[in-house]
Amino acid sequence: MKILILHATAGEGHKKIAEAIAQELSSRPQVSEVKVVDALDLASPHLKHSYPAIYFYAVKLIPHLWGFFYYLLDVPLVYFFVKPFRKLFNRFQSVKLRAFIKSENPDVIAATHFYAAEVVAELRKRGEFSGRLITVITDVVPHAFWVNEQTDSYWVMSDESAKNLTQRGVDPRKVTAGGIPVKTIFLQQENRAELTQKLGLTPHRLNILFTSGSFGIGPIIEQIRELTNLGGQIQVMVVCGRNKKLYHRLANARFTFPVMLMGFVNNMHELMSVSDLMVAKPGGSTTCESLVKNLPMMISAAIPGQETRNARWLLKNRAAVEFKKKGDLNQVIQKILRDVTMLKTLKENAARIARPKAAQAVSDFIVQLGKVSGGVKS
Repeated sequence: MKILILHATAGEGHKKIAEAIAQELSSRPQVSEVKVVDALDLASPHLKHSYPAIYFYAVKLIPHLWGFFYYLLDVPLVYFFVKPFRKLFNRFQSVKLRAFIKSENPDVIAATHFYAAEVVAELRKRGEFSGRLITVITDVVPHAFWVNEQTDSYWVMSDESAKNLTQRGVDPRKVTAGGIPVKTIFLQQENRAELTQKLGLTPHRLNILFTSGSFGIGPIIEQIRELTNLGGQIQVMVVCGRNKKLYHRLANARFTFPVMLMGFVNNMHELMSVSDLMVAKPGGSTTCESLVKNLPMMISAAIPGQETRNARWLLKNRAAVEFKKKGDLNQVIQKILRDVTMLKTLKENAARIARPKAAQAVSDFIVQLGKVSGGVKS
């Protein structure tokens, strides 16, 4: 059985989820080959280079305008008129991708980005691809861009996600609320004392992890300075991502508590395991990794659109706290330091809505899809 997993590089979330699925599928005896491909690598050079850049600068410089168009294009009447132009644009940009899919001819394609899902769905509609298509939606609340008639199955985070799709006209039998996949390394139970020593942290402090995704976007320095009066009780870890300017600014700053700085990391599972709180933007992948680690999120500067929807879901389930104005973060952390039950409750709520076995479950599902399409080969 051949499996192709398509993602697109807009941040790291779509890629991480694709890799989590591939990691599980590679251990299935029915799967002879699994490939993970960035759909943008096979797009036109213009789209390949402009898409990540436009996304980065839009969410950094004009986030509210980004959010306005996100919600506008999710209005059914608006999207009805936009959809044909979007399909035409994607068809023009995806010549190499379509040729690649036809040459590979996998039994199942799993798409973790809506661009890839739409291209595959159009191939199926035209009779140019006969394999199965499963769309793994990487945010809690789906956008109209994710929905395509030729999709066999949708894999979503929660019952709320599934309800959203059915309200858009998707057949409920096509939707599985199995959770957003995370890599198995996040399921490991880590020894906090050993990690504290390994990472060079000071024991017996409240550990706060700051991260703003792979781009390192967010007012992190100002947020950390708010905590000056808590110097003897906390320590901070900061993942700056690719933001070298942020790293150097923090390296030259002075704080009343220990601050450990990192760039782009590959041990996020350890950092989450040793942390008590995470100050972060609620992207789909980051959200689900933190839930699996039962790590409460302090939501900061959510990108209007997909992230604000993720945030509302976390807040509704009382697995996170949001702070919007100066001083809020300090007040919340002081409350947690005074009342240990507050942190305990947040952790319990995170554990309640987490889906730690999502990668295993969706991989089993994909194998079954492949069997239905005749993809089990001797």
